[in-house]
Amino acid sequence: MNIRYPKLVIDLPEKLFFTSDTHFGHANIITFCNRPFADVHEMNKRMTDNWNEMVPHDGLVIHTGDMAMGDPHIYRQHLNGEIILVLGNHDKIRFSKEFRAIHACLILDVKDWKHIKGHSICANHYPMLSWPGKFHVHGHHHEQVTAYHSHRYNIGVDTNNFAPISYLELMRKFSLHQIALHEHERMLQELQK
Repeated sequence: MNIRYPKLVIDLPEKLFFTSDTHFGHANIITFCNRPFADVHEMNKRMTDNWNEMVPHDGLVIHTGDMAMGDPHIYRQHLNGEIILVLGNHDKIRFSKEFRAIHACLILDVKDWKHIKGHSICANHYPMLSWPGKFHVHGHHHEQVTAYHSHRYNIGVDTNNFAPISYLELMRKFSLHQIALHEHERMLQELQK
């Protein structure tokens, strides 16, 4: 069976950002995930401030789910940039003019000739064992585990200082992970001699 995912072409990768699992308005997430906030108001304010410091007004944020407990529009109106929401297990929204689009899964074709030529990023709420495209970004897991795989990254706020991560930083992390893997393989080969 060949599954077709919605595709989006990105021509300005420097304006592209990723995040997940903000859980705006969810007081219990502070305890569940050991978030460093006194209360939900402090958490909402800090994440909103972090978001707006990182994302320009004309930026595009791919949010891979669990944006808010309750109505996300309350929080959306205070956040910079356009948002494409990839639905998570806590998202109850199905359509809204507040978001550029809402999907269950999304493939991004990023035209970035400076860093990695012609690649795709699969954005989904859940981590996948295999995916269409070169890279995979996801949320859902709140632990402090980031890259499970050389081409997969947890973009959730709990693993990224409670802020969105830029496309450029994401590519840097993938590159560093690749360098570390190659160095590890070289060291293993040396030990086997």
